[in-house]
Amino acid sequence: MMVENLGFFLPKLVDLHIGFCRKCQKLPLLWKLPSLQGLELQYLNGLEDIESNALPTSSSSPLCNLKDLSLDSVEGLTTFPEDVFKNLTLLQSLSIRNCRNLVSLSTCLTHLASLETLCIEDCPQLELSNEEAMQFQAPGNLSTFSVIRLDKIMSLPLWLRHFSGTLKSIDITECPNFATVLDWTGYLIALNRLVSDDSPMLKSLPEVMRSLTALQKIIVIGGSSILKKRCKREVE
Repeated sequence: MMVENLGFFLPKLVDLHIGFCRKCQKLPLLWKLPSLQGLELQYLNGLEDIESNALPTSSSSPLCNLKDLSLDSVEGLTTFPEDVFKNLTLLQSLSIRNCRNLVSLSTCLTHLASLETLCIEDCPQLELSNEEAMQFQAPGNLSTFSVIRLDKIMSLPLWLRHFSGTLKSIDITECPNFATVLDWTGYLIALNRLVSDDSPMLKSLPEVMRSLTALQKIIVIGGSSILKKRCKREVE
């Protein structure tokens, strides 16, 4: 798959999964695949550079058609190449799992105007609360935000306010330092589902959540005993 004319041999390839190639140091020229819509990279421990020649920065790249991107156990990934992600304007689903050296998403999310689902799991170094860098230029479509086992998340990222009209579901699972749901969640007028599972530092929910008329389900599992009693009383 390292051939220059990859697109000629595989012109109709829609989905590509490269996984458990632990000695793989370079990706094939993915931008040569004109029909590619789904890409999954999994357990590529030896990958040196996710950008290189595989993901060019040209706005004419066929990767503009990519709709689903999943990155699982790509240890060499420390930050997202913004010059690449600004071209993924049709991307609808982004899943990041077990990228243990990832420290930042840079500002790549500001370019993903079609993104509907964002799932991040087991990235212990990742910091999501860089509000100042998140300057969204266009309306977004994010409807599902899910984080699992993120040690550094202490509250919902402020930039989620940008999706106040579209964000419907928030899941926070096994985040040991997640402690606060701030008052600005009152702006999330489309929110209908909020889940906090095994976040022992969370002690309360803000009163403004009473104004979220679209909210249908609140699930709190394994949080502080104070919060569980309060949620039970309010649901009743």
